[in-house]
This record gives sequence, C-alpha cells and structure tokens, in this order.
Amino acid sequence: MLQLLPLHKEDENPDLFYAVPWSYGTLGFLTSAEIKIIPAQRYVRLEYHPYHSLEDIVKAFETESRRPDNHFVECLMFAKDQAVVMTGTMENGCEPDKLNVISKWYKPWFFTHVRGFLKRGHGTEYIPLRDYYHRHTRPLFWEAEHIIPFGNSPLFRYLCGWMMPPKVALLKITETKAITELYEKSHIIQDMLVPIRALKDSILHFHQAVQVHYHFHQTVQVH
Repeated sequence: MLQLLPLHKEDENPDLFYAVPWSYGTLGFLTSAEIKIIPAQRYVRLEYHPYHSLEDIVKAFETESRRPDNHFVECLMFAKDQAVVMTGTMENGCEPDKLNVISKWYKPWFFTHVRGFLKRGHGTEYIPLRDYYHRHTRPLFWEAEHIIPFGNSPLFRYLCGWMMPPKVALLKITETKAITELYEKSHIIQDMLVPIRALKDSILHFHQAVQVHYHFHQTVQVH
C-alpha cells in the first residue's frame, strides 16, 4: 500500500526525515521538498589545507564543517594519515593571479591537483563556480586513473584531454573478461552517511578491512 507521509526534522516523522538522504529510494520516494537557497556567485575561493596525521584530519574536518562562513567543506584522503581538507566560499570577485579554470581540457585532473598540496603546503585558488561543481567530472572522480592510466600525462591532456570523460557504457563494451573479474573482486564504490563523531573509527575500520582511499564532504550550508 502506498502512503504519503509528511516529514519534518522536529515534529513529523523526524526519523524518516534524517534517513531519507542517501537512502536511494529504499525507504520511499521524495515527492516534494522545501529547501532554502542562497544566491550563487561567480567564483569559489578554495583553500587547501594538507594534513599528515589522522587526528589532525578528523579534527580539521569537524572544525571546518561547523564554521558558518564555509559554503563547502571537502576532504580527499590519499592514505590513512595523508589528506587535504578543502574549504570554499562563494565570491563575486577574484585575485587574477590565483584564478584556476580547472575545466580546461589540458588541466590536471582535480584529485591529482589536490594531491600536490601534500608537498606544496597550504594554498588558495579561485575557481569559477560551474567549474567547481564539475571538479570531479573529467577524471570521473579518480576512476579515470584506472581506466586510462596515462590519461593525466601532460601530452595526453593537451592532445586528447577534450575527450574526457569517456562514456562508461562504451568502455563496458570493450572491457575484457579479465578486467571485468578484476573489477568485481577488487573494485569498491560505496557511499556512506557516517556521524561525524564516528568518522575516525570508520576510517580506521575501512582501512583495516579493505585499505581504500576516502572522500568525504559537507556541502553548502545555508544559514
């Protein structure tokens, strides 16, 4: 039997209200929603904060997520104790020498660009808003590194970068049986909603169980 339920975070089915995000339709289908919006601006001022210990990573991510002036908070982990926490705010102006139009076909893949800050240290850039929203599109987050291992080389990017991202359906057609079996046995893509208080324990558990890299974020906070 189908039933239409109102959801509210305080007084109408609050448990379902908080469970629906990331439930992928397993609890029901969202038919309408009231959301707050804020004016979009031309650029995202993005700061890169590299960290080299799990304690510092978790503390920084939690601290930045609670700051009301951050519009975007994202973290890419490249090892259990190697990560870059990124904080972004939307702005209409930018410093020309810090502008990075990351959508250009010859630009490095975003996750490799971020990884470079582990060695370079703290940095600040201005990224056009549309480019920022599509920062993981060209490299399919970091899937492209496994599909086209040479795809981030300067020569490939300059000559063929305009072809990225490849159409996954086409790649599946040309995929060999051995590659398919390799993906099935060793390839994991999993979205999880984890309470921030359990973030450190979750990372340690996943690292011990499957030794994967992690991407976690908190996006646009509206006040």
